[in-house]
Amino acid sequence: MKQSDFILTDLACDSCIARLTKAIKKLKGIKSYKITLESMTVEYNENKVSEQDIIKTVQSLGYNARLSDE
Repeated sequence: MKQSDFILTDLACDSCIARLTKAIKKLKGIKSYKITLESMTVEYNENKVSEQDIIKTVQSLGYNARLSDE
């Protein structure tokens, strides 16, 4: 298992968090996650899902994400 921290932008309210939560839960290999308006921490199986897959999922909803160490 791997854990990554992401910086989120463009989330404005709890509805945005709920929408993102629903999408993240659908990804294969996600073990746990914590999402706020500004950040997201995800624990996942790196053999099933990548950091890039997670970022693409966020972007598909119209939000932006990047790794917190970038």
